[in-house]
Amino acid sequence: MADQDNRPLIFIVDTSSWLDIERQTAQNRILSALVPVIEAGRIKVPPEVWDEIEESSKLFEWLSPYRGRIVENRRAKPDYLMLAGKIAHSFQGMAGVRGRRNKADPWVVATAVHARSNPHVRVVVCNETVRRRPNRKMPTACKAYEIECLSLFEMLDREYPDDGWLK
Repeated sequence: MADQDNRPLIFIVDTSSWLDIERQTAQNRILSALVPVIEAGRIKVPPEVWDEIEESSKLFEWLSPYRGRIVENRRAKPDYLMLAGKIAHSFQGMAGVRGRRNKADPWVVATAVHARSNPHVRVVVCNETVRRRPNRKMPTACKAYEIECLSLFEMLDREYPDDGWLK
């Protein structure tokens, strides 16, 4: 699917969405729907998400052949690193800066925000809601940076509007 200017959407997918696939009874249907989007180069993750998937996901085996297509590494760009640090500082609860382990969340948002000069529209995909503790959630950070944030099923519904993903 494309935005109103017919630019293809690029989806920056968080670990929460990948892990949620494993809990779905329609797991095979979801994975089949994701393949063409991945092969078109329209699903991206920062290396930090890849590392989280590798540590905790059965889905890692399925994703491994697509690593080169989906991992978008911007670590060599100082402005990207500064942006990720700014996001982590502004949304400390989301970033887990006081925790034992760094979270990928600020990197996901930074990957979407940093690419604004890219001609493609970036959309964050995560399975978080802002009902409880909104400052710890990616949708709040995305809103602050004017980045659209969708759930996995909202993304699938946008890509395949006739397939009833939200029904």
